[in-house]
Amino acid sequence: MKRVMIFILICTTLLIAGCSSQTDSQEKGTWDRLNVEQMNEELKTGEAVIVDLREPELYTKSHIPGSINIPFTEFQDRYQELSPDQRIIFVCHNGPMGEASSQLLVEKGYQHVANLVGGMADWKGLVDKTNP
Repeated sequence: MKRVMIFILICTTLLIAGCSSQTDSQEKGTWDRLNVEQMNEELKTGEAVIVDLREPELYTKSHIPGSINIPFTEFQDRYQELSPDQRIIFVCHNGPMGEASSQLLVEKGYQHVANLVGGMADWKGLVDKTNP
C-alpha cells in the first residue's frame, strides 16, 4: 500500500509540474493525447491495445470493447505485460491516471503511447456492458 501511495504521489507531482505533452509520442518523454474522435479512428485500425485503468468493478459495468483491465493501483507492477512495440492507449475515469501511466511507459522506453483525454467521462463511442 505504501508503494502505491508513493507512486500516486510521484504521478500527481509529474502532472502538476506539467510533464504531459501534446507532441508526437515518437519523441522520448512524450505521448499522444487523444480526443474522442481520434480514439474512434484508432479503434478502427484494430492495432492498438486499449488499457482501462479503472477499478475492476467499473470496468465490468462498462468498458470500451476489446479493452483490457489493468487497474491503476496495479499498473506499476504490471506494465511489462504490454509490448513496447504496440500502440498502447490508456483510458481511465477522466484522464489523469492515463497521463501518469503514459509518463511511466515513456520513461521505460515505450514510444507508441496515448491517453484518452477526458477518459470514460467523455467517451461517446461503443461500450461493452458484459463481463469479460
